[in-house]
Amino acid sequence: QSGQFLTSVRTHYGPGSSTELRRYPFGHRFQHVRQGPHIGTTALGHIRLAAALTAQTLSELTHEFADAIAASPIGASHLYTLLRPGRAAVGLGIWSRRPLRETEQITGTTMTLAAAIAVEGRTMRVVLSHPLPPLFNEAHWTSEIAAITDDDPASLADTALVADTNVSYFHPPYRRFLDRAGLTDVHHELGKGLSFSWPTDESVPPFVRLDHALVGANVTATAIEDFDMP
Repeated sequence: QSGQFLTSVRTHYGPGSSTELRRYPFGHRFQHVRQGPHIGTTALGHIRLAAALTAQTLSELTHEFADAIAASPIGASHLYTLLRPGRAAVGLGIWSRRPLRETEQITGTTMTLAAAIAVEGRTMRVVLSHPLPPLFNEAHWTSEIAAITDDDPASLADTALVADTNVSYFHPPYRRFLDRAGLTDVHHELGKGLSFSWPTDESVPPFVRLDHALVGANVTATAIEDFDMP
């Protein structure tokens, strides 16, 4: 059983810049991917939808799923990767059509992955984060979020942050985090703050957004779309 959603964001990088990035799938997450012969079918059926995009991120990346993506159209078209697969919720990965490099990781984080992508002669940072739910480990969630908040302000301004934060926009510590880090919640900014992303693999319909697309001061989101992926 797998539960999926896909969110794409179109951005301009830099104040007044006409440079436009291709659509980013923010919060591209697949839970509990089946093992064995079904994994290729599970992966391929979904990632074809995003095969033309500039960069993609994936949390909860297992080694099996990383191999399936490598053998798929996304693996063929997104040649630049930064992958840290793992068990269950700890795996993270970034794929890009443009050259990327691993940048200095954010000090104090354990479930965060950062990469730098060249865009029209400038460097944009893409950060993927997936802190454990505060309901089960509030200390870890708080330290992970605080570490991002304490990051270099200049780096945060040039950042697109993909975050499965495991909290909604209406969680007060999350909003304080946005203010302190100088980040904008794209769903909320573009009038989709009441959209949902969880749960996706249960009989209960989705009723809350736990997965967020965030941008710094020099990255302007111009559109966002959410897709149901059966």
